[in-house]
Amino acid sequence: MGRTYTRFRVNNFPVKAEKDSVVVALGENHLHGNKAQTKMTLKGENAFGCYEKYSIYHEFVRHTHGRTYDGQDFDEFYQKNTFDGFYDRGRSELVCAASKRPSRSLIDALNEKSPERFNFDLLRVEFEIVKSRLQDVRGIWLANMAQPFLDTAALFGKNVQQSDWYRTAEVHGGEPSSFLFFYLYNSVSFPIILSTSCSITFLRPENESLCFEVMADMDKTLLDGAVTTIESSYNQRKRKAAERAAAKAIAGPKVSAAADGSTGLFPSQA
Repeated sequence: MGRTYTRFRVNNFPVKAEKDSVVVALGENHLHGNKAQTKMTLKGENAFGCYEKYSIYHEFVRHTHGRTYDGQDFDEFYQKNTFDGFYDRGRSELVCAASKRPSRSLIDALNEKSPERFNFDLLRVEFEIVKSRLQDVRGIWLANMAQPFLDTAALFGKNVQQSDWYRTAEVHGGEPSSFLFFYLYNSVSFPIILSTSCSITFLRPENESLCFEVMADMDKTLLDGAVTTIESSYNQRKRKAAERAAAKAIAGPKVSAAADGSTGLFPSQA
């Protein structure tokens, strides 16, 4: 079983707490119709030189149709997730040892439920920059295909990015969303899947400290200048609300002048 790490930009994070303390606890003690629970606990040790290590428990609602063993139908359920988080204060980055869905659900929950303490944005890998640096590509996933009955596609094979199939997929609107490739570090090739959402999956069960070494090396080579910050849904909504309020404040005097019959050129007559 491999390891997946998803990375986020940190705009706000609490001051480092005491050893083994609960940094945040959200939700209710029991489900039964109540909100999901989220808990982040600081572990006693720092990790890999620059990270504060946190133990994270996070529940979120998955909307899907199903039936329990006792015959009860359901349209949604709570997915329970336990994973570690690694916070680098120097780089303002959080690395979640989990895939995109639970990781992004976590940062959405913290943004929404504890905005005075937490704020995160997303990171995006610009594949137009990265793909020319990849040396041993074995697979590509493409999204937004402009073809009838085909939205996504996956292509596999050595140096598949040079194939006619890949060029045809790009012509038909396919956008690369993930690359499977081998990354050379200290004379060892590591099979890795890199996604535009800044998720990195090590397909072999590597030691975690080695995974962080490889990711640090990738930052200096493969990902240098290729990672951009994208607004989270919470920050995008807040920004748009502030823009609307500012536009309304500017338009306010004009509306008031029109309401009393004045054009602004001549004083109104009593």
